[in-house]
Amino acid sequence: MKGRPFATIFFGLNDLCWMPKGNRFIICGCSANTFVQRQLIGSVLSTMKLLNTYEDKHDAETAAAKLQGEKRLASERDSTEVIYNLFGLPTWGNFHRLGMYNLGELGKLLARRDQWGTEEQTRHREILNTLQVVSKNFEVAIPSHWF
Repeated sequence: MKGRPFATIFFGLNDLCWMPKGNRFIICGCSANTFVQRQLIGSVLSTMKLLNTYEDKHDAETAAAKLQGEKRLASERDSTEVIYNLFGLPTWGNFHRLGMYNLGELGKLLARRDQWGTEEQTRHREILNTLQVVSKNFEVAIPSHWF
């Protein structure tokens, strides 16, 4: 039974599989757009989600090396093109390490918050609007000191 699902539950386009892994079971949920892996370790659940896609294998591997926590790099073919999907833990630290959502720019803005003019306030609002969408999609809270 190694590597084969212990049980599979189907929910429309999604399915959940209990798969043995060492002395524990993992739950894998797959859909057309996301890959979610949850490990049951006591009462702790960790969730990997699709963080980014890449067209170049080297870029994808470089990005995967930057992530902290669980990660998975998966390739998929579409005709003659190969796309690399990077799955990992959706944390602000991982998004920052990948250079996503202007988090580096936000850090620089916040460092000189007392000197903001109209331009900086507008840019801060734009970045936070984006982060609110990201927060909702990945179910991560925005730190209060970013507001």
